Amino acid sequence: MTTMEALDEETAKSMLNDICTDAEWLNSMVENLLNMTRIQEGRLDIQKKKEVVDDLISGAVTLVSKRLGDHRLKTVTPMISFCFRLTPDCLPRFW
Repeated sequence: MTTMEALDEETAKSMLNDICTDAEWLNSMVENLLNMTRIQEGRLDIQKKKEVVDDLISGAVTLVSKRLGDHRLKTVTPMISFCFRLTPDCLPRFW
């Protein structure tokens, strides 16, 4: 009996989904590192657009919340929204 056979189908699907999400995140991090090298070498033109910080924080909280375990994460949303000029890669594709 393999390890996969010992897991129920729902648990196996959940684990595979987590693996895929983490693999996409790792791939994104590698792409970012490669892009940083290209920027330093002057081979990459940076295109920025305004993004609401709330969207960036929300995505980060969603990603981190899967790894909290017994820890709690608290965020406070200000009354005023802020915008920053960011590259589109700052907002990962899977958020």
